[in-house]
Amino acid sequence: MSDIIVCAVYEPRETHLAVRLSRDLENHRHEMSIIQVPTMETTTKPGQILDALHRHPDQMVVMLDIDARVVATLNELPLLVRGDIGMVMRAHFQRRGWRPLPPRFAVRTGLIAARQTPGARRFLATWDRLIRLRFGEIDRSPASLAVWESEDVSFSPLPARFAATRLDGLLFATVEFY
Repeated sequence: MSDIIVCAVYEPRETHLAVRLSRDLENHRHEMSIIQVPTMETTTKPGQILDALHRHPDQMVVMLDIDARVVATLNELPLLVRGDIGMVMRAHFQRRGWRPLPPRFAVRTGLIAARQTPGARRFLATWDRLIRLRFGEIDRSPASLAVWESEDVSFSPLPARFAATRLDGLLFATVEFY
């Protein structure tokens, strides 16, 4: 048994993505748990991570979106995630108009690393509550709001290469979302 287990969920129409992700994870020899659900409407991402934490109580859970491409090994995540939750966090600078606006905080939820801690469970419960309230849809994401609302939770910001997009312009990515 390894220190981490990589988890993902998918709907039947996303089977081709599940096959691709499982091949990527097999190539890097990662233990995985990719589960088909009838529909995503009945669950939330934080709820899925909480379920994975319960299913795998001795491992750190790394939840990936099903459309992720794992380009390199994820073995360094247990070293990088010192806190309860690890995720890519970014500040977006807006320079519209004659005066710049303050930076906006954003998190990328394509990869979430959750340790088996009460703090991780508190964050995930807060995030789940905010999603179910449909709070923050206009200006802020529920995940970003949950970071600000979570007390006594430590976060480990991960490098952008763990949830890279084309706009990042990275030469090397560990996990890509294109």
